[in-house]
Amino acid sequence: MPPNAIETASMIKAAGTATIDPAAGDRWVAAGDCLFCADPLSSRGIVHALRSGILAA
Repeated sequence: MPPNAIETASMIKAAGTATIDPAAGDRWVAAGDCLFCADPLSSRGIVHALRSGILAA
């Protein structure tokens, strides 16, 4: 390791996918990140957020 390198601790975090249920109720609808939380490694979050927002409108 170079003498000026910064040593940091490794961290492991869960990166799962989650949804809410129900996704809609009386005069409300969940869309985007409120409805669906995608695994950041799957690269599906932005597409789903945009699509669900368009469908909710």
